[in-house]
Amino acid sequence: MKRLAKTRRIYFQALLIAAAVLSGCSNEVADESRSIPDGASVVARVGDVAITRAELIAANSGNSGSTAESRRQTLDATIDTRMAAREARRRGLHEAPDVATKILTIRIEAQKRERELLRDALYDSVRSELPVTESELQNHYQTTQRRYAKRQIVVGRTEYSSHLEASNALKAKPASPSTERLGPLPLAKLPASVLPEAARLRKIGDRGLAEADDGTWSVIELIEILAAEPLAFAEVREAVEKNYRVRKGNEAFRALLDHLRDDVEIVINEQALQHNDNWSSAQRPATNRSDKAVGLK
Repeated sequence: MKRLAKTRRIYFQALLIAAAVLSGCSNEVADESRSIPDGASVVARVGDVAITRAELIAANSGNSGSTAESRRQTLDATIDTRMAAREARRRGLHEAPDVATKILTIRIEAQKRERELLRDALYDSVRSELPVTESELQNHYQTTQRRYAKRQIVVGRTEYSSHLEASNALKAKPASPSTERLGPLPLAKLPASVLPEAARLRKIGDRGLAEADDGTWSVIELIEILAAEPLAFAEVREAVEKNYRVRKGNEAFRALLDHLRDDVEIVINEQALQHNDNWSSAQRPATNRSDKAVGLK
């Protein structure tokens, strides 16, 4: 295949793992010693390490509501965690194989989420910047107009001055003919004065009571149900453009990815892909250990 024309298949699994572990460990000290300018975003400092407002918001997201007291408790727990993590590194616990593996897995997951966010941002950028002409939208509408088909109905309405009068008319046998015809229209385009009662009419001849905002009452009746017909282009233009941009955006984004793949050497370790060991989700570290279990607030 074209995408794999430049692909070399070599055995390099050990090299990749070693590089990832070294990269993960080298970043840990940098994370703890990062420098953040003074300002409203900094809530506290532990030595030369800043705790930011964004960090507290993320830590407090599991709690309902936010008060000064709950923020104080969250800050105390964050400081305790920072101090404990610093002491653990001082003792070299981050280099223990099981701990290092879990740290690496967490970092990989964070990197994955960041890349996915950037991927989606690139897709949105590509889609929004695509030039779209009115002619293209018209052509797309013509080929997909059944997607915009809506069932239309005709509703009869007779207005009365009071609820009692309308109720008596509803019970009358035989029913009096409606004095006004509404439609054919899609249900959503019927006057608000007959909604949502009109939505409850299921078959021809069904009747019900509807109250208008001015306090008047009506007897409404389902008179006719028409086959679904596409709405006019002008009525659905916004939806047409949205759908067309999605389709055109997908095509443009796929073409961009193919171009980017062609410009870089992609190396795939086929032996690692074929080997079934160590691919289980059970290898993921447990992250649901409560703070109370380690004596934190």
